[in-house]
Amino acid sequence: MNLLSNQITNFTNKFGTGSQNAEQQSLKNVAGLKGYLNDLTQNTNKINNFNNSIDNIVNDSDIVVLQKNYDYLFWSILAAGTVLISMNIIKK
Repeated sequence: MNLLSNQITNFTNKFGTGSQNAEQQSLKNVAGLKGYLNDLTQNTNKINNFNNSIDNIVNDSDIVVLQKNYDYLFWSILAAGTVLISMNIIKK
């Protein structure tokens, strides 16, 4: 009976120690997860700010102006070509 009592006491002590270790590890895990969540939030904010910055750069850049110039050039050439073809057709 004493042997069984000692074994139960040993298992109970091991269980208590394991429970304390698990609780300590879970507290460390919670702290680590909070750090990861903060990092994730900061990275998300940085990415959103970066995307906004890129959009602003593209909107304010010479690329937009160049695109508008090419559009104007295309329609001007098309209009001039249409006028020349119309004049040639009328002459004939």
